[in-house]
Amino acid sequence: MLPRVLPTLPVTGGEDCQSDGKLDRGDSRPVARIKASPSVGPSQARPARRFRDHALLALRELGEAFLQADVNAGGRLLAGQEALLTRGLTTVLLRLLVLLVVERVAPERLVLSTLFSTPERAWSALLALTRAVHGGAHTPTGAALPLPHGGCLFDPHLHPFLEGRPAGSKDELPEAPTLPTVPDAVLRRVLSHLAAPEVHPEDPSLGVDRLGALHEGLLGVELKLDGAGGFSITAGDARRRAGAHYTSRTMARAIVSRALAPLLAEARTPAAILALRICDPAMGAGAFLLETCRELAEALLTAWEDAGVTHGLETAEARRAQAHYLVAQHALHGVDKDPLAVDIARISLGLFALGPDGRPPFLAHALQRGDAILGLDRAQIAALTPRRRHAREDPVAIEALERATASAAASRRALREGTLTREHALACADQALIPTRHLADTILATFLWAERRARPRVLAKLPPLVPRLLEGDLDPELTHRLDKLRERHGPLHWELEFADVFAERGGFDAFVGNPPWVAYAGRAAQPIANPLRDLHAELSTAFSGYRTLQGLFVHRMATLLRPGGRLGLVLPTSMSDLAGYEPTRRAHDALCRADEALPDFGERAFEGVFQPSMGLLSTRRHASPSAPRPPSSRWHLASSDLDARTAELLARLDTLPRLSPRLFGERGFQTSAADTRKLVLQPDATHTVGLRAGSDVAPCLLKPPRFYCDPDAFDTRFRPAQEWRTVDLLIRQTARFPLAALSDGQAFRNSILAGFADEQYGAHFLLLYLNSTPVRWVHYHRQRDARQGMPQVKISHLRALPAPPADHPAVHALSALGRRLGDRNEGITAAEQEAIDGLVSDALSLDDEARALVGSWWEVVQRGSRPARGASPASPEAT
Repeated sequence: MLPRVLPTLPVTGGEDCQSDGKLDRGDSRPVARIKASPSVGPSQARPARRFRDHALLALRELGEAFLQADVNAGGRLLAGQEALLTRGLTTVLLRLLVLLVVERVAPERLVLSTLFSTPERAWSALLALTRAVHGGAHTPTGAALPLPHGGCLFDPHLHPFLEGRPAGSKDELPEAPTLPTVPDAVLRRVLSHLAAPEVHPEDPSLGVDRLGALHEGLLGVELKLDGAGGFSITAGDARRRAGAHYTSRTMARAIVSRALAPLLAEARTPAAILALRICDPAMGAGAFLLETCRELAEALLTAWEDAGVTHGLETAEARRAQAHYLVAQHALHGVDKDPLAVDIARISLGLFALGPDGRPPFLAHALQRGDAILGLDRAQIAALTPRRRHAREDPVAIEALERATASAAASRRALREGTLTREHALACADQALIPTRHLADTILATFLWAERRARPRVLAKLPPLVPRLLEGDLDPELTHRLDKLRERHGPLHWELEFADVFAERGGFDAFVGNPPWVAYAGRAAQPIANPLRDLHAELSTAFSGYRTLQGLFVHRMATLLRPGGRLGLVLPTSMSDLAGYEPTRRAHDALCRADEALPDFGERAFEGVFQPSMGLLSTRRHASPSAPRPPSSRWHLASSDLDARTAELLARLDTLPRLSPRLFGERGFQTSAADTRKLVLQPDATHTVGLRAGSDVAPCLLKPPRFYCDPDAFDTRFRPAQEWRTVDLLIRQTARFPLAALSDGQAFRNSILAGFADEQYGAHFLLLYLNSTPVRWVHYHRQRDARQGMPQVKISHLRALPAPPADHPAVHALSALGRRLGDRNEGITAAEQEAIDGLVSDALSLDDEARALVGSWWEVVQRGSRPARGASPASPEAT
């Protein structure tokens, strides 16, 4: 078996794992530098990090081999295909890991172990093997592998350079002498890294879970050629753009078990369990589907045992395999935009759910490629518009929809029941849906390609075209637009593609998963084309306020649940209470009721991600709520990091009025990456206007501007000077609690929030109030993200602070002291801080016990220790 053929390559620890390989060019330039875990090697880090480190070392081996092969070929190997290098080599790693897992789950089907016993080079044998897998043929050794054929993972034409072919080539496999020269020793070392037993010491076997870890782990790396024959492995931005992060089995289990518990409490018979329809709408490599398969299979085994059913299977292992197989075949569904992720999910779930006879479940109908939030429902297709409110439905479209969905549902039912061959049943369902797909995609294409003002008029012209569209009579221009739409966006119309689910269940029983986290607003905003932005706004009321992709997923999945169905999604914790997410919560709450005490996963649930995460568990209502939710609606998370005394004091302060919304606002100049290149650190003849950043603000201390700019370089986006002078206070945004200084009327970036005096509270009172320890304590303990991840002070946080009585003597005393400290602009001494804290405590009517609680917390902060059981700052200004 593999471990005997491929001994594990020793790996040395250290902050950097640097290649010692050199190209045969007569120089000593290192080929690659790989960042590993700080101060630890792959054998010391967490399992996920250990596996990623081994994968990076395997990627380095392949990268060195292919660059050397390119040198040997005179530069012809990668000519025109340099941009494909990262994707191509990571695809090779995924292929190898799939084959390693096949050998684990089906030991009788030895494939990789034979690569090094053939007369040809191992690389040539591997290419022949992967071509056989893609084509659905037996492997060169005669083995039939339990893998789906087709797809893109094993497609030999996707990355021609792997076979020594030029870009765009679809030739047959070249003769061995013309193939890239990848030494057998390189493949041995690559396989050793992927199979390294110390990666998972608690489970040294190769499991299907590792396929997803490898795929999503390598999304964030990129091989950059240096132009001198070498390369570096760096952190790319593909993962950030996709918002994709691999979910650990522990987190997936926590979501799946809580989401499915109410359903399994009702579905107690084998038939009821297998009738459930569970979907992951952004399945990636299938982590949540694997966990769902485990959960439902255990329930099915229990139901069989209660009913005395054995299916003629003598061993518990065989019955468990049968349960996995049936659950995967009947109950599980998934969607993803990435075709490679769809391939890996099908392979992962297929290998995990092999039946007792070694046959994989058929999953092509259930795990589909598509954009889960870009599609139309039946009513929108019938009305020929994506608008949520429409006047009438087209009778021809309605009839076509009913006919198509009934036929597709019958074919998909026959597929599950085995009354038709699976491939034939799937082809029949697909054929039945082609006309209505044309119609739905035409509506979307018309909306996206028409000018904004012309959209209503252009959409109104569709009704006369419906018969032609349903007959497939498409003109060349429309055909081109539909092809472009499907290639770029991959729209998915749920009630068409899963017609059987809606016909039989009225919607899905549950959605579980970790949708991509992508923001289209705020400091981390990603670009989005205006037509697509308009379409999302038409399709979902959640796409307003703080516009995000995860918000769209929450609302879209809620609409697709049957009454009583369950939602179980991993989301940023800020969705539970941030004011910008109010539209998302309203859209969700109109359809679903969130569970109490939602799970809080903290800020380090994902490798390399510091944004705190939570689980949204909710149930689809049987009817809309009788009354709208209040504007301050929140989803309540379990508060396990706050002790009883802290929670009691917070509750007491919550009874006070809030500071007026007029006191705080956004005024900072939002700079893009291009804008920052126009800033300088010292003023000159052109850059004369100071532009402060968050680090220029300290308690009662406004530092000189960090940057200088030329306002004319930003056209009309830069505010006029008189607008900056209306701001009374500058409040640092990138901090765990408020830090404020008086404004001097100069410009500032959006890392600073603006404060304004009103008739009740003057600027000098607000200055000391925001810099007081009681207010910092309130903010730190009330705002969960202040204790986790990468905290920011937000406008909604400031507006949520308690307001002391404006006529309290302590308020007047704070105003007088604030005038002196503000004008001095030298910060706050320890004695002055004590005086400020005493006055604010008086204004808030804090008793001795409360003052002691706040004071002890502040002492811990000043020592740079942890003030609470969550994460904490190293200093008052830590970010």
